[in-house]
Amino acid sequence: MPILYYNHVTILKVAATMFITWFHFKSFIPTPIDKLFIGGMLGNSLFFYCSGYLSSIKTEQYKGEWLINKWSRIMPSVWIGTILLLLVKDIKIYNFIYPTSFWFINALLIFYIIFYIFKKIISKHKILCVNFILVIHTFYYYFFVDHTQIVMDGGGLKIWFYCFLFFLYGFYTKNKNIKGSNNKYSLVKSLITIVVFYLYKELANIYSPLIFWQFIIQPLILFVFIHFSIESAHYIASIKISNKLKHVLSIISNLTLDIYVIQITIINLIEQINIKWPYKIGISIILILIGAYWCNKISNLAGNIIKKN
Repeated sequence: MPILYYNHVTILKVAATMFITWFHFKSFIPTPIDKLFIGGMLGNSLFFYCSGYLSSIKTEQYKGEWLINKWSRIMPSVWIGTILLLLVKDIKIYNFIYPTSFWFINALLIFYIIFYIFKKIISKHKILCVNFILVIHTFYYYFFVDHTQIVMDGGGLKIWFYCFLFFLYGFYTKNKNIKGSNNKYSLVKSLITIVVFYLYKELANIYSPLIFWQFIIQPLILFVFIHFSIESAHYIASIKISNKLKHVLSIISNLTLDIYVIQITIINLIEQINIKWPYKIGISIILILIGAYWCNKISNLAGNIIKKN
């Protein structure tokens, strides 16, 4: 039975889960209502931050223990999700090791490897690491990314570099023991940042020169969004609520990875059913929560077996 915690990271992970899931519902929502189903990159950004925040490496009993523990927690869920995904589409066998069907998980696994290998450099040379990643991010965008349309909030390698910066932001925040201010107005600031993020996309469609600068503008807005979300999460976590609600939020936070993996399959399946979209959302939420719970159970069991061996 995993230990459940309730703090600002719990709030951030729950928010990330809600943003990502809400965005994925877009696949079966009719036009123009589908424009309301936004937030995928907002949720991804928050969770990359949380992943970095929770990535402190303690003394290991053997070399690679930390990395094995991270992978053994994630991979069983990926295997379950990949097997289920076979029900709705063709999957290449390498997805059981390198899960391109779940780009978010795929990126996180690679981030853990990079973080583990270069942990000493990352810990001691913060400015050097950040600048190095910014240079690679700029170089890759300039030579390998389409500059004629907004693409820097989608999946793929093109956004991995700034996503890794969000991961490091989480690590540095925890490592330096930096705490966000407990400010209720940060909720308003977070909402304004969300509006600005999507307003930029709309303006770029009207004024095309804005498109080129997306590699700077979008990551910067997302960074500000993370900052205000951290402050908002500290404020929300300070509000007195019942222990039952805290427990529910903690469970959802603990199931974040499983919810992400399982929802891809369930939403693909529900999309094929001929019922009205509000029912599709309701059924999807129920099945995602049930599926994520059992996925987590099986994943933890498999992970424990891997660790013992």
